[in-house]
Amino acid sequence: STVEDLINLYKNQIAESLDNQNPSLLITGGWAPGIADKRQYSDINGSLLAVAMKRAGFSTKSVIMKKSALMSADPKVIPAQELKLIKQINYRLAAELFGFRSGADAGAVHPYAIPNLEENGIETLIVGENGTTVISPDYKPKKGSAEIIAGRKVPIALEISSSKMAIQAGVIARLTEILKDVSISQIYPTESSFIIAFDAYISDEKLHEIREAFGVTTTINVRRDLALIFCLSSNMEVMRENANASFALLTAGISSPGGNFKDPMVVSFLISQEDLPKAISVLHNSLI
Repeated sequence: STVEDLINLYKNQIAESLDNQNPSLLITGGWAPGIADKRQYSDINGSLLAVAMKRAGFSTKSVIMKKSALMSADPKVIPAQELKLIKQINYRLAAELFGFRSGADAGAVHPYAIPNLEENGIETLIVGENGTTVISPDYKPKKGSAEIIAGRKVPIALEISSSKMAIQAGVIARLTEILKDVSISQIYPTESSFIIAFDAYISDEKLHEIREAFGVTTTINVRRDLALIFCLSSNMEVMRENANASFALLTAGISSPGGNFKDPMVVSFLISQEDLPKAISVLHNSLI
């Protein structure tokens, strides 16, 4: 593959540059023209270099310098004195936290860098002015509470309602088949409707195909007013935290058309964009 070819190229260049030397410390940057001259693409190139260095025989860590290490929520929403430093997470949680499709899109590390580092057993250190967060391949704490609250806006969602949906088997499978070429973020089913959150534009042709599949009585509302909020942890009691988060949102007057959870890392809710800052604050105060 192209990635493997690039890793092998880096590995050979490292070996040739060192020749017969045996350095105790070797530091390399992630930037490179073409592959890593855009925002966060140095993370990707840095991960390839880290893999190459490990294959060349070095004990390797990936170090990403940021203004801040990972915190329990966005400091733009939660006051700094209320935030907690996240000292360690695993790569599975990192994929959920930084992923920009179904994940929280927290942005500290490019999600495409994560598989290279995880598969090769390389730790990543996010070093900030306020401390360091270690992302470890084998970190698994005891089951506990949520550690991080994060949220993001949903660019577009479809609210699809039809009486036919309540009786037709395989509705989700049919919808995902119709939308197989579109980036689906989350699906929230109810008795007679679905809300599907996307990260991309939906064509009129796709909307027509959905109506054809479920009948002319199908109602499709295009929503651009929704957001996703996430409760995250490397090893969480998801049923308990789902109940606690649902109660906290309800008590605060924040309605949600649906929620999902992924054991043991993620509980998420679909809410209105205008409620997002309040929801982050409510869940951080309640769960963290």
